[in-house]
Amino acid sequence: MDKVHLRLELSHEQNRKLEQLKALKSHKHNIESLLMDLIEKDLKSYENAQRKSSEFNESKGFGAPRSKNPRQISMRLRNDVLRTANYQCQYPGCESRQFLQIDHIVPVRLGGDQRRSNLQVLCSSHNRHKG
Repeated sequence: MDKVHLRLELSHEQNRKLEQLKALKSHKHNIESLLMDLIEKDLKSYENAQRKSSEFNESKGFGAPRSKNPRQISMRLRNDVLRTANYQCQYPGCESRQFLQIDHIVPVRLGGDQRRSNLQVLCSSHNRHKG
């Protein structure tokens, strides 16, 4: 397995809490195992929240009233756009996976709508840059 070197700077309080967690989870022999457990737990929690949100939106059915706000995108459509973009900024040359936003290719103020073909994923920096 390839490994990546990670340097982490913590405050004294953060380090104290990390040491406390390591002591509580003493059955884990190293920090890598502890961090992997935390990451997997957080990802699972996030995925469960996304699934519940998607199930909630799907349960409303297609007959649910659309928002009067043309900028508001349903969670189901938002998740579909993110998934299609592989959870990555679609600005040419950018591979950011942080601070992602759904952008209207043709802005709403210029007649753009909520159709899937008019939506893309941009990081906040490129979304602001697009203006």
